[in-house]
Amino acid sequence: TEEAMRAQFARMDLPDFCAEFLGWWPSDAQLRWQVVAEKQWKKLADRRAHPGYPIAFGIDTNPDREMSAIVSAGPCGETWAVEVVEYQSGSAWVIERMVDLCRRWNPCAVAMPANGAASSLIPMLEAEGVPVKPMNGPEMARAYGLFIECAVDEESLRHADQPELDTAMSLAWKKRVGSQTIFDWGSPGDISPIVAAAGALWSAQIYGPGHKATDYDLLKSVY
Repeated sequence: TEEAMRAQFARMDLPDFCAEFLGWWPSDAQLRWQVVAEKQWKKLADRRAHPGYPIAFGIDTNPDREMSAIVSAGPCGETWAVEVVEYQSGSAWVIERMVDLCRRWNPCAVAMPANGAASSLIPMLEAEGVPVKPMNGPEMARAYGLFIECAVDEESLRHADQPELDTAMSLAWKKRVGSQTIFDWGSPGDISPIVAAAGALWSAQIYGPGHKATDYDLLKSVY
């Protein structure tokens, strides 16, 4: 039935579904740019775009814990900007780097999946005073929706044309979880930079407005 096919499509990785039900083995090129079209993503590229205040960060680690990403997000004129701050192997380095970033930038929030591979870092980050905002399933879905809305519907998102973000976006897939859609970690490559970017953008918009008044203390300039 159509309902059964739809359930299988939501449950299976795209290449497996294509092979199992369509007798079609897609090429690697055909599996790319499944979430945002390449032409649309390139349209949003601006190397002069950098997140402003109130700034937020997003953290993500791939399921094998091989790579981790820290991405910033914030307003950029009349638009929003996301930018990869750090992208390295492993995850242990994230603690020290994030503490340093918080000391320098005083972010309004640091978003990360509550149940992902990076979730083991949450207690250590909180112990260091990092304003962590663990994202549950519904919040991950809202972050995905907001990211797509800004990138496609409103075209209010800008990115710095970084290869880390470009590659992750080209590899990213989406999947349905109940009635919600999120980024799919069954994607054919590491998508941690784009997952972190979506979390950062969501945090900047949700937690940012009330944080503006504390970004800068005028008395620090009085001598």
